[in-house]
Amino acid sequence: MCVKNAAMFIANNNPGVEVVVMAINLPILSKQQLVDSLLEMLNCHRGIKLAILDHITGPSGILFPIEDMIPLCHQRGVMVMVDGAHAPGQVELNLEEIGADFYFGNLHKWCYSARGCSILYVNPKHSDKVNPLVTSKVECPRLRNRFLMQGSKDYTALCSSSAAVEFLQDIGGLVSMSIGLSCI
Repeated sequence: MCVKNAAMFIANNNPGVEVVVMAINLPILSKQQLVDSLLEMLNCHRGIKLAILDHITGPSGILFPIEDMIPLCHQRGVMVMVDGAHAPGQVELNLEEIGADFYFGNLHKWCYSARGCSILYVNPKHSDKVNPLVTSKVECPRLRNRFLMQGSKDYTALCSSSAAVEFLQDIGGLVSMSIGLSCI
């Protein structure tokens, strides 16, 4: 919902920008149903420039077949941003293999990291187009440095993120979490 609200804010403040939301018909009987819904939307709205796809939805926990959806978008010249807020710690992630142009996710939800710790993946072909909202007095050509060099920032969450991922691996990773969750 937060990402949709941000998209609506952008559309409301930029003439010519429109947000189109894909309907999800329940019950979902197969992953192909979601792929077909996306395909129908792309065919009906040929001017789409950016598709924002959930990896795992918020309260419903639906795992989207992004591995099938992203190529459909790219075949039509549509960039893809994946909202992976619930994915890190829930599913295996290889951000380069996923193939999205942009991917972001939270580490505090399922990776036991500090609140506010997250990941942002930007396909290298787009790195010159992405900048943080807060900039530094130092010019940073590298994408990573543009986000890290922000003056008096609290780096606690960043410093704890690798320890959180190591902890998740130490307790058995996704396998042990899925066993524990299935017992609930």
